[in-house]
Amino acid sequence: MGQAEDAVYVIKVISGFCALWATALSLNLVYKHARNYTIPKLQRPIMRIILMIPIYAIASFLALMFRHQALYFDFVRDCYESYVIYQFFLLLINYFDGEESLIRILRSKPKMGHPSPFCFLPKFPVGQKFLRICKLCVLQFAFFKPLLTAIAIPMMLTGVFHEGEFIPNGGYLWITMLYNISITVSMYFLLLFFMAIKDNIAPLRPVPKFFAIKTIIFFSFWQGVAISGLKFFHVFNSIAADLSGQTAEKDPALVEATVAAITVGLQDALICVEMFIISIIHIKVFGYDDYRNPNKEAFLRSIIAGRFREAASPIITSIRDAMHPKHDIDATRVTIAPFVEDVQNSKFVTAIKKWDLPLDSFPGSSFMETTKTSSSPKPDVVIEVESEEKFDDHDFEDVTESDSLIEK
Repeated sequence: MGQAEDAVYVIKVISGFCALWATALSLNLVYKHARNYTIPKLQRPIMRIILMIPIYAIASFLALMFRHQALYFDFVRDCYESYVIYQFFLLLINYFDGEESLIRILRSKPKMGHPSPFCFLPKFPVGQKFLRICKLCVLQFAFFKPLLTAIAIPMMLTGVFHEGEFIPNGGYLWITMLYNISITVSMYFLLLFFMAIKDNIAPLRPVPKFFAIKTIIFFSFWQGVAISGLKFFHVFNSIAADLSGQTAEKDPALVEATVAAITVGLQDALICVEMFIISIIHIKVFGYDDYRNPNKEAFLRSIIAGRFREAASPIITSIRDAMHPKHDIDATRVTIAPFVEDVQNSKFVTAIKKWDLPLDSFPGSSFMETTKTSSSPKPDVVIEVESEEKFDDHDFEDVTESDSLIEK
């Protein structure tokens, strides 16, 4: 093996070691929270945020080892990134005793200004509308990021993505721009919401949690952009020539493919190392000390006493509750429902109603009906709608004829 091949082997070994330890430390922290599952509304998003470490580490290591399937492993990693940002937002909201309590607290606060460099913008009131806008702007990244990744995959497979090349006819430039817009909007409104409630959530110590998540996002994206910039300036060409055994003049296609593999592999290797470091930080930032259950029995003692089922059952129940998707579905429904209602009450939908088109076929209509039924059902309105009948001109003529017969 040449020097370049030896270096690749060492990088893979180090990456595997870091990914293994990062996964072990994070899963152990999730287990500790499950053993001390005393405040589910807070520990539920915390446990999901912690799982970001093993998902990132395992996906990045598998992408490093199986570079031809790296595209799909990176897709899983990127989707979970947007999900974690929304979970952190829910963590901040769940700290309060319900959304109504949070709205009362927001309304009691004075008008708030924008942070730098947008401090020149006028101040705005914080209340229910502010909370609703923040929810939508944070949630849009959770939908937009997987969509962008799904669009990028066929571009890569067809060779029109041109990763690392900032050219107008390549998909990489436009996907990167749209990603930046989406995540900037999401993080900015998350910051605005954090600024509005920072005094009320001080016991939660949100600042280190926020920076721990932001660090992962920074490493996963901006270092990828930096590596792509190095590729753009042909920094990896000499390494690629050594690995492929060919020069760019003799076999440019092989050298270019090797450069692309180095770009993706370096990003995955760095993420494995960074996840190990951040997993250690998470033990302090997302620790379980504030949620300790003083009444629980030591797990090992329960096993020795032959009570394994009694000891494992609460842990399994806690993990099942923390990972159940119903909580995310309910939170998303509450977030989107007012927006869907505004759309249905808009002039566009009113015009559609005049043409007597079936609104049930439009996206969000059944979703809205489910939300209304589950939150505040109105039987009088339902009965009135169900009993409503439509008559045409012929029906009215029949009624008129029957009335005349009755009179005779």
